[in-house]
Amino acid sequence: MKPLTFLAVLLCLLFVAATAFAVPISVYESASAFIAPDGGGAIPWYSSNYNGSAFSTCPGGNPAAGYPLWCMILWKFNLSSWSGLTFNGNVAIRDGMSWGEYGTLPFRLFTVVSNWTETTVTWQNFLGPNTTNNNPPFGNYPNNNQAFTNVLGVELALTACTGTTNAGTVINFLGTNYWVFPGTLVQHWLNNPADNMGVALVPQWYGNKMWCTRGRTWDMIRTPTLMADVVPEPAIFVLGFVAMLFGLRRR
Repeated sequence: MKPLTFLAVLLCLLFVAATAFAVPISVYESASAFIAPDGGGAIPWYSSNYNGSAFSTCPGGNPAAGYPLWCMILWKFNLSSWSGLTFNGNVAIRDGMSWGEYGTLPFRLFTVVSNWTETTVTWQNFLGPNTTNNNPPFGNYPNNNQAFTNVLGVELALTACTGTTNAGTVINFLGTNYWVFPGTLVQHWLNNPADNMGVALVPQWYGNKMWCTRGRTWDMIRTPTLMADVVPEPAIFVLGFVAMLFGLRRR
């Protein structure tokens, strides 16, 4: 067999094998937290820890006067069981709501570059006071104080999220929305699990939707879930097929 023909056959077989051996995974969030600079009213959100081990939904609301953002929702997905594998195609993260204002509101999904602990993280200890001021010259998005982005990495997806009801009529019962992005953007999570510090869901401005956590154990369809296909590293297929083809040539 000519070298170029051999290489072409090998590449075709590699592509077919990668698709054939793709394994679908579905992983619930293993840690989550709602943090906010201030929600108004009697609750001191700035210094409060509100996490998915204790609460089944995150509070919905909109930015209080003088603050740059309603909230940030943090999720972690434990992918250590698939370390060393490769994402095949896109990754999707899904979450539902217990209730949500129906009108579409943009929510952005980012990787997180600073580590956090579910039971202790607050806006105060994760982001600090320089991220709370939204007084002039700051205003509505995109002119709001963007200092909170210091813990954010790559923007993975932007979804115009629909809520559950419209004028009292149920429209989207589960409040389910999806963020879909190329697996290459988070391949480092599988290459080195220590690099997986989770993701942050950030409302572009208004955020009056009550996103669910894994605490909603009686209704897991609404729980934050990462879905993807994974395959062995391409090098494994290359070595396997090289061995197979050389074996065939020696017969």
